[in-house]
Amino acid sequence: NDLEGRTRDIEIGATLQAEVYPSPTSRLLNVVTNQKIEQIELLDMTGRVISTIRQNIDRATTQININYLTNGHYFIRIKAVESVLTLRFVKI
Repeated sequence: NDLEGRTRDIEIGATLQAEVYPSPTSRLLNVVTNQKIEQIELLDMTGRVISTIRQNIDRATTQININYLTNGHYFIRIKAVESVLTLRFVKI
């Protein structure tokens, strides 16, 4: 098979993994992922999108300033090419 040796280099439907820290936090939220990210959304507890961040993040850490948010619980939705992951964080 001509493609036999090549499939190992292709991540089809790879699982998106991410870490969001610290939580709780008052100013900066760090996001570490294992895939290139297309978009990050911050949502309130009702699911309403508060902020959308479009950056290319490639297996690195990015910092998001959340100083403008009021204290409370929020969700962060991380969107990669074929995966979406939603995590919770606390703003103090």
